[in-house]
Amino acid sequence: MVELWAYIEEQVYGSLPKKLPKSMQKLVADTAIGTALDLTYYLTKPYTSNKYYQEMKGIADGSGADFKVLRRVHMIGELTKGHCSMFGAWGSATKNGETVQLRSLDWDFDGPYRKYPTVTVYHPSSKKDGNVWMNIGFAGWIGILSGVSEQQMAISEIGVSYPDSTFGKESRIGNPFTFLLRDILQFDHSLNDTIARMKKTRRTCNLILGVGDGKAGYFRGFQYGHSVINVVDDTKPLPVNDTWHPAIKDTVYWGMDWLCPSFTERLVLKMLHRHNCCRKTTDKSVQN
Repeated sequence: MVELWAYIEEQVYGSLPKKLPKSMQKLVADTAIGTALDLTYYLTKPYTSNKYYQEMKGIADGSGADFKVLRRVHMIGELTKGHCSMFGAWGSATKNGETVQLRSLDWDFDGPYRKYPTVTVYHPSSKKDGNVWMNIGFAGWIGILSGVSEQQMAISEIGVSYPDSTFGKESRIGNPFTFLLRDILQFDHSLNDTIARMKKTRRTCNLILGVGDGKAGYFRGFQYGHSVINVVDDTKPLPVNDTWHPAIKDTVYWGMDWLCPSFTERLVLKMLHRHNCCRKTTDKSVQN
């Protein structure tokens, strides 16, 4: 967490005017990002279960990490949202018809995140405390960006910096999405549970979320924001663009952002190639 915080400071530091003395640049960088993350914490705290901050406190007490820094780090996702890629495929789009899901953390290859990958499996003490579930993240991180539960449900997430008018207004007041995604894995048993949860929660920033349900055998995407919640399947992809975001049977996908033709087109080529390969191995008329 110390290394991550230093990296965040450096990113802000590098964007400041060089005319400022170096000591002033560092002070501004630390104060600006710290204030923004603290404000995010105070705006979201009324909508956040205290169990998350109790867990952070336990990590801080056990490791010697600074609790305030740990708390701030857990607000980074809500503040920046990140930019990643995802897809879900099932049925005719996969070799054996199973549900396959990807969430690629291709947002930042320079940060220290990838140096400390950690898979944490949570075993609740009783059934009323939820499912067994897995956090695929990095050391010290208790929020969720990728994960899977014993209910054969998995989640994916992409931040949206280039929305269209369908998103409406954003908000910084509400339930942080990394904790919403954790609740999905811990408590939900089906996609219907998840859809109801997303509609009910006080949503904040613009995101694309993905949830796969291995039991039901399919994946759904979500246009998610303070003003909107839309379920996206393979028949009506959003955003609508037949050129760089065409419908692909049994596949839902986004590359890096909502309106991001260059990355999404690359993903389209991969998806179509995968789909054609799967058809060749499963379609007897093709095989014969």
